[in-house]
Amino acid sequence: MIDIVALSKEKGSSYTTHSSTVTLDSASILKIPVSREDIKSFSRVNNDLIIELNDNEKVTIKNFFTVGPNGQHSDLVIEDPHDGALWWLENPGTDAAKYTSVNSLAEVGSEAIANEHIGAWAIAGAALLGIGAMLLGSSLHGHSESHDSESGTGSTGNNGVDSETKDSTAPAAPTDIVVSDNGLTVTGKGEAGSTVAIKDADGNSLGSTTVGSDGTFSVTLPTAQANGQTLTVTATDVAGNTSATAIITAPDTTAPAEPSGVQLSDDGKTISGKGEAGSTVAIKDADGNTLGSATVGSDGTFSVTLPAAQANGQTLTVTATDAVGNTSAAATITAPDTTAPAEPSGVQLSDDG
Repeated sequence: MIDIVALSKEKGSSYTTHSSTVTLDSASILKIPVSREDIKSFSRVNNDLIIELNDNEKVTIKNFFTVGPNGQHSDLVIEDPHDGALWWLENPGTDAAKYTSVNSLAEVGSEAIANEHIGAWAIAGAALLGIGAMLLGSSLHGHSESHDSESGTGSTGNNGVDSETKDSTAPAAPTDIVVSDNGLTVTGKGEAGSTVAIKDADGNSLGSTTVGSDGTFSVTLPTAQANGQTLTVTATDVAGNTSATAIITAPDTTAPAEPSGVQLSDDGKTISGKGEAGSTVAIKDADGNTLGSATVGSDGTFSVTLPAAQANGQTLTVTATDAVGNTSAAATITAPDTTAPAEPSGVQLSDDG
């Protein structure tokens, strides 16, 4: 478990918990001591934020997405345990999630910091969050004052934020992308720390994750993509720059539906019906001999002319096979029996009549 520090924006109180579950009773700023590369994924479940780490530890922040009575919302800051760098994660659990480098939490929670009812006892808690004396800079409250923090130093109108050169270079497009055979997982390579997003052809989000320090990622999809769907994959870095789109086609392991509406003409020479557009329909007799085939049209219909009339009650099977070889279940049809029996032969009348 990791130590999580929370500073309430509404109450000004702060606390540290050594637990995998934190329950918020008001909008808060939270600081979690993990590196970005250690985070596997973020997700939203109702109003809770779920953070899954690469070591399979899961952190749940309950009520994270609950908005306070004055419109306050909670914020999450990641503190790198190696170099102490602070990263503000904006819009966690969404496709718009991105990291922003900050020098202090004054850049994240100015509303809470400037709130007049936060006393010195809250500043001590805030110091745990790495912001020290910068909490009470005049740029946050509109006037210049000098205040002492725990360290005995003061600030006079400067929030301590240094100007930084904006990163405007987008990551390279993700590579080596593979959709698993069952269509439930997308893996690949990308820029470490960037957020990879998977979308379908209509632009709907199917999942996202953070690329690990080894440059690899794995995204579990909510539903199997196993029917040749086209998926797009992008990487967005901490500055919000998005890569070019990589495109991958999911494997097609889904068989077409069984042909329907199958009918045999009165003369037994033509079979028609409906099936998956582009699939190949095959007609076979009871012994498995192929009697004919055709490609289903774009309107989903087919018609097959048979080499000989099937008009004596024969049993026929009809299947559809798609372009990659997946074959449907067989539809069965019985030919009409319109063939009269042969003329009786060898007819004799007995001697006694």
